[in-house]
Amino acid sequence: MKMCGRFNRKFPLPLLLGLTLAVPAFGQPDVELPQRSVIQGAVAKIGPAVVQVETIGGQDQVGGLRVTQQPRTGLIIDRQGFVITAQFNLAHQPTTVFVRTADGKRMPAKVVAQNHSRKITLLKTETSLELAAEPVLVDRFTLAVGQTAIAVGRSMDLQQANVSVGIISASHRIWDKAVQTDAGISPHNFGGPLIDLEGRVIGVLVPLSPQGSGPADGTEWYDSGIGFAVPVTDWELEQMRAGNDLHDGLLGVTFKEDQGYASRPVIAACPGNSPAGRAGLKPGDEITHVN
Repeated sequence: MKMCGRFNRKFPLPLLLGLTLAVPAFGQPDVELPQRSVIQGAVAKIGPAVVQVETIGGQDQVGGLRVTQQPRTGLIIDRQGFVITAQFNLAHQPTTVFVRTADGKRMPAKVVAQNHSRKITLLKTETSLELAAEPVLVDRFTLAVGQTAIAVGRSMDLQQANVSVGIISASHRIWDKAVQTDAGISPHNFGGPLIDLEGRVIGVLVPLSPQGSGPADGTEWYDSGIGFAVPVTDWELEQMRAGNDLHDGLLGVTFKEDQGYASRPVIAACPGNSPAGRAGLKPGDEITHVN
């Protein structure tokens, strides 16, 4: 017991137990502060453009999922009142749609157009929207796998945006429709922006899945580290502003058998009034090159 008393006086308890304690030197700066400051600055830039999308009425279920009336997220893209959001947020066909800005203003909005291929919807408020600066949009071809990406939503708290941070995991996913991120995504984030460290918009967050194109496909990956954003270069804003709905393209050919990519793609059938038929393709033709 006497040996133990002298031992304790000479050696600190952590060393006695084989532990290592990381104690920062007095006055040493927190290494996380610069990164935290950059992220907060990026979110502050985009924050005024991130809004709540409220809906009233509509169906009770979409794709087997029960629809709640909780607010979702949208992104103001200009002062004219155009707001981009996820098609999922309006898939229950509500009777009334409202947009609520971060400063508490609430205004009616109408559906202008939908891009069914990318699962995004363009809304427009009845009045113009006040923004100090319109969001800066990023060209998808400048993105790099591994760069930091920030998912932003405004569904739970009007005054405080919800934020999750990750990276761009891949730049061409779901048949080249989306950028993939491991930032935490929930149904409440759908319709919100994925931004870079400068607060620029990479894309809008939507549920997508290679297994299906239904309105709820992709929601099963909630908070799994697999999330998708449709890049801004694929929004087709000019056509949507004009009120044109966009759908998946149709080639109009059927191949002899499903052989994947392993053998010659020979056309078995091609209706004359299909896009491929009008372009001159015929049954028996072999596809050798794709533009």
